[in-house]
Amino acid sequence: MEQSHICLVEIRGMEIAEKSLVAFQNYTITNYVVTRLKELELHYDSGKFLEIFGSGDSSKIKDGNVFMIVNVFKDFNQNQIQNHVLSVLTNLWRIKDNSVHTGQFFYIPCDPKGTDYYRGTMPIIYNSIGSINTTHFSPSDFTNLLSYVRELQNWPSKLQVDYSKEMEGGELGLWQKVINYKDLHRVERSMAFITNARSVGLLPLKITNYIACLECLFSTSDRFVKRNTSERTSLFLVHHNTADKVPTHNFIQECYKIRSQYIHGAELENDLNYEEFNSVSIDLDEICRKVMNNILSKGLFLFIGSKTDIDNYFDGIGPY
Repeated sequence: MEQSHICLVEIRGMEIAEKSLVAFQNYTITNYVVTRLKELELHYDSGKFLEIFGSGDSSKIKDGNVFMIVNVFKDFNQNQIQNHVLSVLTNLWRIKDNSVHTGQFFYIPCDPKGTDYYRGTMPIIYNSIGSINTTHFSPSDFTNLLSYVRELQNWPSKLQVDYSKEMEGGELGLWQKVINYKDLHRVERSMAFITNARSVGLLPLKITNYIACLECLFSTSDRFVKRNTSERTSLFLVHHNTADKVPTHNFIQECYKIRSQYIHGAELENDLNYEEFNSVSIDLDEICRKVMNNILSKGLFLFIGSKTDIDNYFDGIGPY
């Protein structure tokens, strides 16, 4: 495809070494964006940018700020790029807990006669305790990011994505508008719950989405969902991460109490103080990360197979 457009995506909450540049197939993450735009000889015109977007946004395009420069092709639009950026941010979660998110999103057409300039925003991402912080990413972290992106290319998907140029993004519901939930396989659904968890700051709601992620992967029956999810989470982690089975099982059970009280509108009846509540969310986030990384990195495709495949898998590593 002929290269036509570029996107400049402001990245917040990420700290990288001075004058860093991480180049992927069709995008670059860097904190010397002006220098890189000149090196790539892209059609970025600072005067035109100032005219279209104004002085406030123009002042952000400077070396020192972290940006993602996305090379876009003629048949792409802003909604596709936003979903692509969201996928990159999700893969950053696989590396470590973080609240890396985007600020402004600038879509710059090569030929504005056919496609308009566009400025938008995307959902804020919160870390596991519902806060926004700055997280350092090293060169080895970006090596892992590239590996994770490549891994996902090996996973089959039957998604038929309908990107409409009339559709406005910049919100959590974008993926719900362009993707039919029924087309998502089990692993894709579980990652959707992770995205939902990271897009809210309220801890009981984050915990609810984390639990839904684990249920999506491990539950194969409408009966005994809580018990099966708790047992299979602990079995899975013992098998792949040498975790302690009983403490993990009991911890998931406690998370279920928080989830059930929250979704039924009840008062949270526990003795957890602020720090302990944060700790629950941190630990559950880490459990989900370990589970997802094992499934994706080890190519456990049985988790997009039948319920019988999953039952047989746990029969093989069990019993609890």
